[in-house]
Amino acid sequence: MMLEKIRIFLMKMFYHKDQEVSKLRGNCGPNISLKVEEFGKDMRLWTTVPNGVDVFKTYSYNRYKVDLAAHIFTSNLWMLSDIPCVHGQVAINFIHKDPIQFFSSWFHKDKYVATHMENILPVRGSNMLPRIEFTNPLPHLVRRVPGRPKIKRVKHASKSQDAKYLSQRCYDGTPPASEYSVHDGAPPVSKSGSLANTPKKRTKMIARRGGKAKITGPRHKTPKKTHDKQPMRQ
Repeated sequence: MMLEKIRIFLMKMFYHKDQEVSKLRGNCGPNISLKVEEFGKDMRLWTTVPNGVDVFKTYSYNRYKVDLAAHIFTSNLWMLSDIPCVHGQVAINFIHKDPIQFFSSWFHKDKYVATHMENILPVRGSNMLPRIEFTNPLPHLVRRVPGRPKIKRVKHASKSQDAKYLSQRCYDGTPPASEYSVHDGAPPVSKSGSLANTPKKRTKMIARRGGKAKITGPRHKTPKKTHDKQPMRQ
C-alpha cells in the first residue's frame, strides 16, 4: 500500500511538471528566473567600470573583478552556482545583454524537459495477478508476554503529588472540609448557602479483586488533653 501511494505521488508530480514546462517562456527553468531576480535585487547599489572588452570592476562597499568571457568572479559565487550574481549582472547590464545567455547549459529548458520526460508505468491490481497452486501463507502466532498484565493506571508527568488536593477544591475557591480540624469551628459556607465539601460520612474505598468495597466510619481528630501545671511547693 505504501509503495502504491509513492507511485501515485510520482505520477502526479511528473504530470504537473510537464504542464508547468509547457507554460514556460524563454530558455531557462522555472526557478532560474526567480533566482535571477533575487540576485539582481541590489543592482542599483553597485557601480561598474569597464577594463577592456569583457573585464569589469564592480564596487560599492567592496571591490570585485568580473570576467564575462571566462565566467570568473573574485568572490567565486558565479563559479559555484553557474548563475551570474549581482556583480555579474551589473557587468552584463552594462553591455546590454541578457543574463540568461551566461547561464550554464544545465539550467536550460531542454535539460529540464529531458529530466521529467521519463515516467513510471502504472501497475495492475492484485485481482490481475496469476494464480498459483500453493496455499496462502498463514499469519504468525500471537505470542503472549510473560508476566501478569499491568492494571495500575500510569499517571501523566504533569500530575504532581498536589493534584489530588486541587481536584477536591470547591468551585468557589474554598478548601475542602477535610483540611479543617475540630478547633477551627464550622467549615465555610459556599455562595449557594450550603456547606462546602462537608460530607456526613467519610468513606474509604479499598479495591479488592473479587471482593466488595469496605466502608469505614467518620474519622475525627480528638483534641489533646492538657494538664494544668500546679505550682511547686517550696
